[in-house]
Amino acid sequence: MSDPFSIATGVAGLISLGLTVCDGLHTYFSAIKDRKDDIAIATQSLALFKFHVFAIQSSASKLGHRHSPTIDGLQLSLINCEMQLKRLESLLTELMPTKDPSLAKEIWRRQKLIARYPFDRKKLVQLEEYLSRANTTLSSFIQALNLDINIRMSDDLEAFKSSLEALDINTQTTLRTISTRLDFIRPKVEPSILEVLSSRTGDRVTTTTSNNLTNAHSTPRYLQNAELEQRLCRKLADMDCTCGASNSKTSNRPASRTYRFWGGLTVSRQGDASPFDVDQDGNNIAHMCLNACLYSFSFEEALKSSDIAIDAICKMLTYLADIGVPITASNFNQSNLLTLSIKSFRNLWVLPSLYKLVMNRDSNFYHSELAHNGPLTANLWFENGGKWARQLDTLCEYPEICEDIGFSELFLAVIKKDHARLQAILAEEDSISNISQMDLYKRNILHASSNWPDGLRLLLQRQDVRPLMDMGPEPFFHPRPLDYALFYSKIYCNAPDQWTECDNCTCYVAVQLLLEADCSVTVGHGRPEILAGCSLKARKLFFKHLKDRRERLRNVALGILPKETLRQYGITANFLPDKTAPMLWNELQEAKGQRDRLVGLTNSLQPCSDRFSIQPKSLFEFPHYLQVAELALDYGLVPKDEKGVPTLLSGSYIVPNSLLGRLAEEVSMKYLDWLLRHDLNLELSLEPFRFSTLHRAAVFVGLRIFWSSRRVKRFDLLHQDVSICELQDSKILLPAICESKAQCNIPCPCSSSMFNRPLAHILPAMLRYRGDSHLTYSFSHIGEPIKLVVRSIDLLRLSECSSEHSYMAKCAIHILTMMSLGVRHLPICLTENYDDLEDLEGKEDWKEILDEDRELIDRLQALDEEFGEEFDLQDVSIAEFLRGYWVTRMEEVLGELNKPLTDDDRYDLWEAGVVLKEDDIDGPECCVEYTEDEI
Repeated sequence: MSDPFSIATGVAGLISLGLTVCDGLHTYFSAIKDRKDDIAIATQSLALFKFHVFAIQSSASKLGHRHSPTIDGLQLSLINCEMQLKRLESLLTELMPTKDPSLAKEIWRRQKLIARYPFDRKKLVQLEEYLSRANTTLSSFIQALNLDINIRMSDDLEAFKSSLEALDINTQTTLRTISTRLDFIRPKVEPSILEVLSSRTGDRVTTTTSNNLTNAHSTPRYLQNAELEQRLCRKLADMDCTCGASNSKTSNRPASRTYRFWGGLTVSRQGDASPFDVDQDGNNIAHMCLNACLYSFSFEEALKSSDIAIDAICKMLTYLADIGVPITASNFNQSNLLTLSIKSFRNLWVLPSLYKLVMNRDSNFYHSELAHNGPLTANLWFENGGKWARQLDTLCEYPEICEDIGFSELFLAVIKKDHARLQAILAEEDSISNISQMDLYKRNILHASSNWPDGLRLLLQRQDVRPLMDMGPEPFFHPRPLDYALFYSKIYCNAPDQWTECDNCTCYVAVQLLLEADCSVTVGHGRPEILAGCSLKARKLFFKHLKDRRERLRNVALGILPKETLRQYGITANFLPDKTAPMLWNELQEAKGQRDRLVGLTNSLQPCSDRFSIQPKSLFEFPHYLQVAELALDYGLVPKDEKGVPTLLSGSYIVPNSLLGRLAEEVSMKYLDWLLRHDLNLELSLEPFRFSTLHRAAVFVGLRIFWSSRRVKRFDLLHQDVSICELQDSKILLPAICESKAQCNIPCPCSSSMFNRPLAHILPAMLRYRGDSHLTYSFSHIGEPIKLVVRSIDLLRLSECSSEHSYMAKCAIHILTMMSLGVRHLPICLTENYDDLEDLEGKEDWKEILDEDRELIDRLQALDEEFGEEFDLQDVSIAEFLRGYWVTRMEEVLGELNKPLTDDDRYDLWEAGVVLKEDDIDGPECCVEYTEDEI
C-alpha cells in the first residue's frame, strides 16, 4: 500500500492537471465560440485603417513641396501602415473559409479552420498591435505637419498685415497731400463736392451756405464739373510726388499742354488725358465710343441679332468705367448712355444690357424723368415701320426698365397689358390732360395700346380719348395710332405674307376698333409703305372705311356747298371724290366758319393731314405695289382725272424722287405702267415748258439704269438686275416713251433743237450723276460713258431700222458731245431732279449760265449737225461710229479749244479781269484711253 502523502500528492497533481486541461479546454472552446466576432471586428478595423490611409495620402499629395521634411516622414509612416495592413489582410484571408465545389471538402476545410483558430488568434492579436503602433506613429507625423502648417500660416498673415499697414500709411499720406492741395480751390465747399456726381445725386447734395446752394444750382452740373476738373488739373500739374520713386519733387508740366478748355473741358490731343474729359458738347469718351459702336453696328444686322455686339459694347464700357470714366454722366444736352440707346428705334436692341450695366455701376442713376423729359428724335419713318414697331416692343418686354425711366402709371398699365390696372386708372382719372400725356417718342396712349386690342377697346370707351385717334406725334412725317395698328397687323398675322388671307387670326382687331371709332382715314406721304406693310384683312378694312369717309364727305358737300362749287369740282350723287377731296374739305371748312347755323363736319372726314408740308391730294399720287392698287379698285377707288384740280399725272411724286424712299424706287416702274392703262391725261400743262409725264418718266428710267450699273462690279451683269427686268416687262410705259412725239420747251442745252422728246431724256439722266454733280467729264475717260450709252440703247431693244433707233443714236452723240465740250446743264433741267417747275426765281441764273456757255453751245449745235449727217452717210452701228469717227473728230475739236494761249491772248484776258491758272495757260492734254473690253 502506497504512502498516503504520495497518494495525496498524486491526487492533487491529477486534480491540477485536470483543472489545467479544463482551463485549456475552456479557453480553446471560448476562442472557437468568439471566432466570428473576432474576425468581423478585425475586418471592420482593416477597412477603417485602409480608408484612413487613403484619405491621408490624398491630402498629402495636394501639399506638394511646401513642407517637404514633414511630408517625407508622413510618407514613411504610410508605407509602414500599408505593410501591416497587407499582413493583417493576408491572415484574415487564411482564417476565412473558402467555398469549395465539394461539400465534403468545404465541411472539412471549415472544421479545420475552426479547430486551428485558437492557435492563430494570438498571431491576429499581435498583428493588430503592430498596426496600432504604426497608426500611432502616423498620427504623430500628422500632428507635426499640422504644427508646421500653422506656423507657416502665421508667418504669411504677419507679412500680409505688415503690407497692409505700409499701404495704409502711404494712402493716408497721399490723401493728406491731396486734401492740402485742394483746400484753396474752394475753401467754403466740402471736399466731397469734388466728386463727379450724377445729376440725381447732385440734386440731393446740400450745402451749409444758401449762397453756395444758389450758385451750385444756377449752373448745370457738368459745367460745374468741368470747372472743377480744370482747376484740379492745373494744381495737380505741380503737385509733389508722394510715392518716393521719382528723384524730382515736382512735375513742371503745365496744365495747358495737357488740357484745352473751350466751352468746357475738351478731349486732349497733346498729352495725358483725364477720364473726365469731354468735348464741346459735354460728351465724354464713353458717349463717343457708344455712338461710334451703334453707328458701326447699324450696318451689321447679323451682329446685332447675336450677342457679339452687345458683349463688345458692355466690355468696352466696363473697361472705361474701371479706369475712371463716369459712364453714367450726362452731356450738356442732358443726354446719357440710355438716351443714346433709345433716341433711335434702331438702337433699342442694346437697351436692356446697357441699362443693367449702368444700374450695376450706379444704382442712384438719375433717369426717372427720362420717359417724359422732352421729345426724342426716334427716326421713325414709314418705310421701315415694321422694323421700328418690332423694336418698340422691346419696351413691352422689359416693363421694369419702363418703370425705372419714368413711364407714367397709365403707360405702364398698357405696357404690362394689365387690364385690371388700366380699368382702375381710367375709373379714377377724370382729367384729359393726364389722359393725353405722351411718352418720350411723343406717342399718346392710343399709339402705345395699338398692339393690345383689349386695352385699346377699354380706352376708346372714353369720349375724351377719341381726339387722340387723329393726333400724330409732333415730329414731321410720324404716324398716327391707326398707322401703328396697321403695322402691328402684319407682325401678328399668321399668314405667310401680307398678300395672303389669314385664317382664325385677330391681327386686324386693333385696326377695326380705331376705324369703327370713326378715326380719320388719310392718304398721302407714307401711306404706300403702310398699306404695303399691313395684313390683307387690315388693308381691306382700310379701303372699306376710306370709301365710307369719302362718301360721307361727298354727302355733306352735296347738302351744304352751293351748286356752283359742286359743278366746279364735278360732284354728283354717284361721284366718289379722290383728288378733289381736299378741295371739298377746305370749302366745307370755310362754310362752317361763315354760316351761322351749325355745319356737321367731324375731323374723321379729313382726307389728309395738315401737318404734312407735302400736301397729298390723291390716293394714287404716290407709287403703290400693284396688289394695293388693284385692291383699291375693288372698293370703287379708281385713278382718274377730276374737274377743278390738276390732272392726276401732274403730281410731283407720281415719278419718285429722293424724298419717297426705297419702296417708290422698287415699284414705280410697274406702277407707272399700270397707271398708263387708265384714261389719264399725260400733259402737265405747266407753261412755258410744255412737257409731259413721259418726259419725267424717261428721266426716271435713265436714273434706274444708272443705279443698276452702280450695283454690279461689271457692266456685263446689268441684264441680271431687277430694274432691267422691269424695263423689259414694261408693256405700256417704255413703248409710250419711245413713240411719244411730245416736245418740251426747257431751255437747257441737253433738250435743245430736236432733242426735246421724252426718249431724248433717258441718256442725259443716266449720265448726269457719273462723276461730280457740278463738273463735266474729262474727255480722257470718255470710254466708259460710251460703253454705258451703247449698252443702254441695246437695252431699250429698239429696231435698228426704226426711226426711234436712229433718233436715239443721235441723242447719244449729242449728250456725249455736250459732256466733252463742258456745256453745263441748267438747274431747271429735268435731269437735275427739279420738281417745283412753277418756281421761276432762278431765271436770272439760267440766263447767266447760257451767256457764259454761249460759244460752246454754238459749237455744240454745229457739231450735232455735222455728226448727224456723217452718221447717216456711214451707215454703221452707234458703237462703231462713236469709237471711230466721233472720237477722232472730238480730239481735233478739243485740241483747237485747248491750244496754248499766245501772249496777246493772255494780255487780252488779263485786261478783261480773268485770272488764269498755269493749267489754263498751257492747255490740257487730250488723250482717250480704252480698256480691252471697251475695244
